[in-house]
Amino acid sequence: ELLNTFQGPLYALLGYRDTAPMDSGGGDQIAIEMAQAIIDTLGDDWDSYARKWCEINAKYPQTRTAAAIDNAGYWYINQKMAPGSHTHDARTMTGYDASKAEGTVMGPGPIPTK
Repeated sequence: ELLNTFQGPLYALLGYRDTAPMDSGGGDQIAIEMAQAIIDTLGDDWDSYARKWCEINAKYPQTRTAAAIDNAGYWYINQKMAPGSHTHDARTMTGYDASKAEGTVMGPGPIPTK
């Protein structure tokens, strides 16, 4: 209901489908690159934010848990395992497609209900 196609104020929701990286574990780098993409190419091209978010995160194995939802659907990064950390063990990611390379941006697809 937050997306503008459902009368909400947002064009995209950017986040992670599993644990998000700590700032020192890649979060700072992702923030820098996304901000630069907004300045350089995205601007008000709202339909490109979700894919770009996933493309930036896909470059780094520790941030491949990124996902986004926009008016086109659900975007995520094909990744078999979520990385382990000091708070949890590595674990299998839902939606992994063995026929596609890890790090492939997937989407847009149907928005998951679970």
